[in-house]
Amino acid sequence: MRVCSSLGRLVAPALVLLACDQAPLSPIDAAGGESNGGDANLGADGDQVGADAIVPVDLVPKTRPPADDVVRGCAKLLACLNPIQPSSYGLGGCLRDMYWLLGSELARQSYLFLWNDDSDFPAELALEQNLDCVLAAPDCEALRTCLAAGNVAASCTPPAGYYKRWCADSRHLRGCSIGTEVEFDCAALGLSCQDLVFPSSRFGTCSQPGNNSGQTLAVACDGDWATVDAWGGRLTLNCAYLGGSCVAGNYADMGDAGVPFCLGKEAATCSGGPGRCDGNQLIRCLGGREAATDCGGFQQTCLAPQDWVPHCDFAGCLTTSETCAGGVLGFCGPGGATTLECAALGLTSCVADSSSSLSTAWCSW
Repeated sequence: MRVCSSLGRLVAPALVLLACDQAPLSPIDAAGGESNGGDANLGADGDQVGADAIVPVDLVPKTRPPADDVVRGCAKLLACLNPIQPSSYGLGGCLRDMYWLLGSELARQSYLFLWNDDSDFPAELALEQNLDCVLAAPDCEALRTCLAAGNVAASCTPPAGYYKRWCADSRHLRGCSIGTEVEFDCAALGLSCQDLVFPSSRFGTCSQPGNNSGQTLAVACDGDWATVDAWGGRLTLNCAYLGGSCVAGNYADMGDAGVPFCLGKEAATCSGGPGRCDGNQLIRCLGGREAATDCGGFQQTCLAPQDWVPHCDFAGCLTTSETCAGGVLGFCGPGGATTLECAALGLTSCVADSSSSLSTAWCSW
């Protein structure tokens, strides 16, 4: 048993359920929104998930950081981390990931922590949790300290037997992201840091302690909410978040979609495919039935461009490719197609990478 590298994720440019053996369709991107003023605690405003039951809650976040703060936070993050290990991760990708995280309610949907362990997910978690500190950081050394990484070397080496995430202690999750080591406080979500045990590796995540140390997924349902006991941890997910309903039982593995216990709620049956847009609903295949996700819950719309698969993305953007000219970065963000003057953030210049079909860009310090 292994962690699916692309768990059912709200991803732009592709909100799809990828098989574990299928390569990601793009650089890491995604979408959503929740915070308390800027130093987001991802669920400090509501009921917690207990060890033995799930408290159903509204999946629409009550508050979000101002869009300008998220843009500035991502710009400063990439200006400091991209140079450590040269990356093609652009500003738009960071923003889509941040909006996905901000709308995912990880305090209650801890199963989503299994999503894509080879992504830059840890850096964005740390950014979300320390956004105020990052915005105030005068230089990269201060910014890395905000992320609990300190003045790091040009590499990140997980402990033996781990891939990119591990527990520093019972509350702190550490991970490698864009070449550096960052830290996330699971306790801020009412969770603990757990090392899930697989046959050939270990994987650090935020979860509740579980009763099942085996490799099968023991799933209990409370309406659409699933409680999954496996690998020594207890993780939770609202299948309605993916447009599905929960199906209780024991599952031998995570299946092609990574969520074998979620079944699409729509009447039509299906057998995979890239999905489609139906108004603002993204329709995909989940467990052999169609599932509908409202992109509006992530402050986005459903887009079906000719050059990419249907997905949730920011409205008003004809492309997710980014540009860089005269220190001005062009990108697709919460305000649609827009620009950012790097100098306005105290950043010196703009860097572009057009080595792939979708060019990316970021500011440099």
